[in-house]
Amino acid sequence: MSEVLYHYTNIESLALILKNRTIRLNSLNKMDDLEENLSSDVKDIGMFTYVSSWTDQDRESIALWKQYTNHDAGVRIELKQNPFKKYNVKDMISEQGLNTIFYGNGDMKSII
Repeated sequence: MSEVLYHYTNIESLALILKNRTIRLNSLNKMDDLEENLSSDVKDIGMFTYVSSWTDQDRESIALWKQYTNHDAGVRIELKQNPFKKYNVKDMISEQGLNTIFYGNGDMKSII
């Protein structure tokens, strides 16, 4: 498994990524593959789930170039896998003063 991920994008999106120092996440219900929005237990889960498309394949993909870039101008950027800071969920609930019951062993981590 690769230690980095690759993202294919167009020049305009790269400019926004660099300017804002952010990666845009899109709602699953706005993606091309409508089946990604489906779930057997939660109706319309895609409207609550946000994603960004990346690959761990070191070898460049013509299909991904065609799908995610303008055919005459695009880039493939690289990011280390799992660059997100992880938080202890129980601590987050306590720090926010949320009035909730926490079920679990207390070691649950979240990137949100």
